[in-house]
Amino acid sequence: MQRDVDVEFSGDALSDVLRIAVLSDLHAVEVSAVDDLAGSFVSTSASEKLVEQHPIMALLELIGNPDDRLTADVVLCPGDMTQYSEPTPLKYVWQKLQEVAAKLGAKPVVATVGNHDVVSRGFKLEKFDALKGLVPNFPISDRDSPGFWADYFTILDGDNYRIVVLNSSAYHGLESDDDGERKKEYERGRIEPATLSALAAKLAGPIPLINILMCHHHPLKHSEHELGEYDEIVGGQRLLELLGTGKFGRWLVIHGHKHHPKIQTAAGGSLAPVVFSAGSFSKKLYPTLASHCRNQFYILEIVPADSDLPSVKGTFRAWTWHHGTGWAPSVGNDGLPSSGGFGTNIDLGNVLSLVAAHTTKGSAEWKAIVAATPSLRFVSPGDIHLIRDYLKTRAMKLEFDDGIPVRVVKTK
Repeated sequence: MQRDVDVEFSGDALSDVLRIAVLSDLHAVEVSAVDDLAGSFVSTSASEKLVEQHPIMALLELIGNPDDRLTADVVLCPGDMTQYSEPTPLKYVWQKLQEVAAKLGAKPVVATVGNHDVVSRGFKLEKFDALKGLVPNFPISDRDSPGFWADYFTILDGDNYRIVVLNSSAYHGLESDDDGERKKEYERGRIEPATLSALAAKLAGPIPLINILMCHHHPLKHSEHELGEYDEIVGGQRLLELLGTGKFGRWLVIHGHKHHPKIQTAAGGSLAPVVFSAGSFSKKLYPTLASHCRNQFYILEIVPADSDLPSVKGTFRAWTWHHGTGWAPSVGNDGLPSSGGFGTNIDLGNVLSLVAAHTTKGSAEWKAIVAATPSLRFVSPGDIHLIRDYLKTRAMKLEFDDGIPVRVVKTK
């Protein structure tokens, strides 16, 4: 059941909220040993009857829990459905994603190509054949998207949204010469100027209320926890600058690949995209990263804005995989907390004034402060920590329960 301290929507027409389920980086294999760090908790050889040891079957059970009633409009998979680009795990995950979507009441399933989904070592003309042969269609399950393979992107248009699906692994299997140094394309993502120009042309016209771009690789550096600085999208900054012009609306970018959950705003002006880095759904994480996060599943709720320049505001819920017991609301150092927001800029001075007005008796519940200023429900986890640190300098303590702010207490 959703916790009492979770972020809640209030005052929005819920029928207009776009709900997106995100399962990223499953890295499914045919056989996975318990101690195989290159493997995955999703294996085609594993018994589906052992639900507590099978992340997908456990997720289907979670979705079916009448206490939660989880729903979504679209299921997104930002790539790396497989670990070794094997056809059998690829087909298995794609079919299971359809089952997850059906259970959530979502349509369609939308995915993109991860570096582990393509035969990327050495040039092979057939490197995408397994993906092209998936049934139902890939990358968007309910329609044919031939432009995805020629243009390296396609666009899904909904009633009040559009989702750009970008293939950041399009050049894998090739080598390039950057600054005089030969580099293997499988080590990073790429978007070429020609693709950016084609994308800009396709985006011209009426602006939907909600705009999302999904890719596998990260468009800006994401190097904490020894994750490296070489594998972001070449041309990623130009992509973010294009989306940040405001000409095509405000954007949420969702990516996988790093296995480290994080929400941030790209560098640039006030219209810069929000970037949601999804953690891995079921990859066995290496020890260095596993000490900072775990496997996670998300449902994002994005609220359309009534303006000529729609904003990117929403909330998320996050669940963590516990092998042997199943999925549970995220806590502590799992990655993202069990709930939170994104898409609003904070003014620490205003926050201090709001908190001061509610703590005249020495303390105040965070929910009461949010109720008085609903925009606070869209504050990202990182900015919540900024608020915590700022209040500390003003003799106030923001208290948390499993990573969720619950109350403010005066310390003097």
